[in-house]
Amino acid sequence: MATATSLNGSATIPPLGSVTITFLVTVASGVSGSFANVAFVTAPPGTTDPVPSNNSFTATVVVLLTDISTSIALPTSAVAGATVTGTVTYSNATSVATTFTSSITINGVLATQTTFVGANTSTAVPISVFVGTTGATVTATASDSSVPETSLANNSATASIAANLADVSTSIALPTSAVAG
Repeated sequence: MATATSLNGSATIPPLGSVTITFLVTVASGVSGSFANVAFVTAPPGTTDPVPSNNSFTATVVVLLTDISTSIALPTSAVAGATVTGTVTYSNATSVATTFTSSITINGVLATQTTFVGANTSTAVPISVFVGTTGATVTATASDSSVPETSLANNSATASIAANLADVSTSIALPTSAVAG
């Protein structure tokens, strides 16, 4: 549990009335879990509180994080000149709804960029990749713009496709001797 600075002050509460005090707390990036906020009141000197048992209240705040992951399913090799299909999958494995932007780069060229919103969701994006003589490379990334994440390490994935080149050989069969003519 995190420790915070206490807030002290005084307020005049009218008979049979109440006072609301609002404060804003910023949670440091990457921090998650449950935090207890406890409020206490005391009667001023010379005043008797007939019900001192209701002079404190605890509110628990749960800080939620999300975890977006990216994976690519493609063949590891293909014939040079072929177009292969595969899938890029973006997942949010938590119950925290988040907005994240994804991008897919094929052979160094941005192929698509999309924004997704959701919780406990997985989105598959079909892709087609042309395999040149040097193969192909696909990189997919996702970046969360609305909720802090537990880990950024799984937000991107890269897959490479090796090009299978044809090995063609030529041979000629000729007789070793021939009659001129």
